[in-house]
Amino acid sequence: MKKIVCLSIAFLAVAVGLQSSAGATTTPSILYGPLLQEDGVVSSFVVLTNREATASTADIRYYNSDGTLAATEPVTLASQVELIVPAVTNSSLWAGTLAAVEVEVTSGPNLAGTVVRISPEFAVSEAMGSTISRDLYSPNVQGDGVSFNSSIALQNPSATSLNATVSFYNPDGTLATTDTVTIAAHGSALLLSSTYFPSFSQPFSNVEVAVTDGTATDGLVGVVFRGDANRFQSDAFLTETAATHYAPFVQEGFDFNTFLILQNPNATASSGTVEFHNLDGTLANSTPFALAAHGSTLVATSGFVSGWAANVANAEVTVTSGPGIVTVNTIYHPEAALGHPALTTAETQLIGLAMQADAAIDSLLALQNPDDVDSVSALVTFINPDGTVADTTNVTVPANGTGLITGSTVNALWATSTATVDVTVTAGPGLVGTMSRFNAGLLEFMMSEILVPPPAQGGGTPPPVDTDGDGVFDDVDVCPNMFGRPEWDGAPSAIWVKAKKHKVWSTTTFPTVEDQILNGLNVYLFNIDAGSILEDDDEEDWSKGSVLGWSLRHKDYQSILDNAIPEGVKQIGENGWVLFGACPGKYLLIGEQADGTLVGKKVGHLRDGKLKRKKIKMLLVNNKKRPGRCRRRRGSDMWIVEPASVDWTDPVEYFPFVFDTEGTWNAAVDVFPPAGFVPDYDALTGDVTDTQRCFQFEIVDVGSEWTDTDVVMTLDHLAATEVLIDQIDMVNSLIP
Repeated sequence: MKKIVCLSIAFLAVAVGLQSSAGATTTPSILYGPLLQEDGVVSSFVVLTNREATASTADIRYYNSDGTLAATEPVTLASQVELIVPAVTNSSLWAGTLAAVEVEVTSGPNLAGTVVRISPEFAVSEAMGSTISRDLYSPNVQGDGVSFNSSIALQNPSATSLNATVSFYNPDGTLATTDTVTIAAHGSALLLSSTYFPSFSQPFSNVEVAVTDGTATDGLVGVVFRGDANRFQSDAFLTETAATHYAPFVQEGFDFNTFLILQNPNATASSGTVEFHNLDGTLANSTPFALAAHGSTLVATSGFVSGWAANVANAEVTVTSGPGIVTVNTIYHPEAALGHPALTTAETQLIGLAMQADAAIDSLLALQNPDDVDSVSALVTFINPDGTVADTTNVTVPANGTGLITGSTVNALWATSTATVDVTVTAGPGLVGTMSRFNAGLLEFMMSEILVPPPAQGGGTPPPVDTDGDGVFDDVDVCPNMFGRPEWDGAPSAIWVKAKKHKVWSTTTFPTVEDQILNGLNVYLFNIDAGSILEDDDEEDWSKGSVLGWSLRHKDYQSILDNAIPEGVKQIGENGWVLFGACPGKYLLIGEQADGTLVGKKVGHLRDGKLKRKKIKMLLVNNKKRPGRCRRRRGSDMWIVEPASVDWTDPVEYFPFVFDTEGTWNAAVDVFPPAGFVPDYDALTGDVTDTQRCFQFEIVDVGSEWTDTDVVMTLDHLAATEVLIDQIDMVNSLIP
């Protein structure tokens, strides 16, 4: 346990860079973390620092994977202060063991931050990004089906649900497999490479994520976490390609091996050179590379160490032909691994969080000068967590060289075992840098992060607004002007929707029925009070549906779906239900399957503070889908499910009526099809006691008048009789 507490401070990632790329949107005042975990074994921390002269306040918002807000925690950071916030404080409010986080500055300077995850077996961290993008890349997704696996975490900070295509490519650029993912607004998704690796030609591939809908300002952020029994590492998804990449620290020897992993996410090939330079800037060795379109490659340092002056060097990747690429630097040891994205731009000021040096943990600061001509001088300042200056040192880095600073050699004046690092160039063009931390004795834990510029100040987005004061910001509040519940997306009322399919197993009169979840059904919620679904439709049809007490007529659903704007859209998952937060009013539910089959249910009047429960039903008869409708009769409960519409594709069709009861009921069903249709029975009757029973009519078309089929149901229960009258739409799809 002592080791874990130490590591919660030791392996802290560096703050985010704020550059934006084409197709990306930068929001300096918000930081994003796609993957927090809190399950009793793995613990997560949000680490923030304020590098400016005035205090900052911010809200840390934790979101469940479905985008619902789990918790909000306000924090204040004084000037130059670093703050570690354990996620366990709020994890009891999460829907599961995983969550995504957004940190939004509400006053004062912008912040830099990171997310840290630790367990007895590993410690990993990722910078909290402020850039969202419609295209994301990761060169190394690994899975061998036995011990090594990768987790791909994607976060949608946008205010609308987004769809994305996830494409896995073999190293030769051939497409291994693709998948699609839907991520709710402020939600997240977790994909495991083990699901896809049988399609890989080798145990690793590269991945490209492309958002396929939303606006130009909507996008995603993401991380890839890789590990086996001994080695774990985590890298942020990359969003920018470049012609030149720098890796300040590569190592070969003492059981260390380094891989530069190059990816070309473009439609044309790229080629170039990887150069390795000694610490003094002299060229140690070089090797060419060639990348197919959408291809990737591993450049192992073990083949190019002959000219190294020591077992440490820096690397420079240069594209000489074709489009820009992305690169990740990974260092492996039998007991641990570390890695980070390669850098593309030299800076005159860099920062890093929590450089550590104590009895168990040491740190290594690597500063690379990518300039071919001039040396660079810099002042390195170490700052205690409370903002006081602990120590300073000067460093001069030759052209193409690297300067190394070990934490244990400079930490004598630190107030604690950790310090924030500020690197300020005093002469020369600029530097790139990384910070690595490791357990000096056991080498069980290693972690490396890039040093980045301080967060940009000014611009950004205005502070979030919560007009009704219910704890849900207006941009995600379903009813921003009405006080509601966070678990109902800020709405004061809600609609719980369950979707089932009743599979009728035979064409007999009293067949067996099997209930199945309508997994994958897209459910649309329409506001009838808003009037938009009535503008181009016949009022009489709508009023007729209302008088009958059923959903609005099935024949109108397609027109509504094509022309009206829904209040929300959600997909039925394996649990079989979805929940819509909604303002008081009248609503209609329409469900759409992937093949275009529509089902629906009228909600009726939703009152303030109420939760309505509704069921959407479908019937599967003789392998044909029938949109269903259901109603509930009380006393003891009886649920009745019947076809809302019958699409005639054959001269004979089947009309099932499913009764699901508690208590003893007697049901009689009479059918009255239009002229030219002949039922096998005019009426069916029977007892239904604490069970489910199906009455099914066979109706033959003998030369037809295409109007509705009238239905009369007579229900007897507890000495009371009730008669229900309704109609079933008849659709002529017979081939002439």
